[in-house]
Amino acid sequence: MKQFVKENDVDMVIFDDELSPRHQRELEKRFGEEIKVLDRSALILDIFAQHAKTREGALQVELAQYEYRLPRLTRLWTHLARQAGGSSRGGISGVGVRGPGETQLEVDRREIQKKIDKLKQELELVRQHRSRYRARRQDTGIPVIALVGYT
Repeated sequence: MKQFVKENDVDMVIFDDELSPRHQRELEKRFGEEIKVLDRSALILDIFAQHAKTREGALQVELAQYEYRLPRLTRLWTHLARQAGGSSRGGISGVGVRGPGETQLEVDRREIQKKIDKLKQELELVRQHRSRYRARRQDTGIPVIALVGYT
């Protein structure tokens, strides 16, 4: 397969199956950094992301993408292995920066988890807002109808 990818100028390989994070990493190493490796779930999430029209839909897809990515994080920052204190910004320390002995991978995981938590809060606010509008529509007494048809 690697030979086929090189001979045919392929820039993405899609597997019609679920790949474990480890299997996906190994395939990415074998094909090279310039080849993107996707499994069925990643492809579906990409398609949903392209077609999400509502705020709630976009938030749901973004949340799913982060949750999908979290276990697939790898040590991309090998030059920043465990360091004694400081931060990734040239040794500046303070609140919210890398702690003693924390790797870049751990920092990345923490940041993604923060984004996941924030997205869940935003989704809840959108759902509450939608629920309030639904209740208002029901209180008006105007009948709700649905049209089904084919054009």
